[in-house]
Amino acid sequence: MNKNKRNRKSKGPVRAHRLTLKKSDQINYKNIILLRNYITVSGKIIPKRLNNLTAKQQRHMSKAIKNARSMSFLPFVRLALRKSHPLAGLTSGGRASVKHFPLRGAFSFLCEGY
Repeated sequence: MNKNKRNRKSKGPVRAHRLTLKKSDQINYKNIILLRNYITVSGKIIPKRLNNLTAKQQRHMSKAIKNARSMSFLPFVRLALRKSHPLAGLTSGGRASVKHFPLRGAFSFLCEGY
């Protein structure tokens, strides 16, 4: 048996991209629907090891999210739900699990399907 084959370490399983970017998808601060997929419910940017973007795509994505936040297209943090809110109390701790941020103001037409 060859020594080289015994001493090699396994690279591990090859993971597929969780959310793949199509060539038609443009990473832009105006593309709010795409950007919302790459931030958590609390408003944090999902790290590269979890969303499996390339390093270049992750750089562009984080810059676009930061630009969208500064232009008020995306919130910096999630608003706390009050006890009187209809979604309050659905999960432990009195916080509701909302998949995406609710859009308000001029972009409210984007969240009609959610």
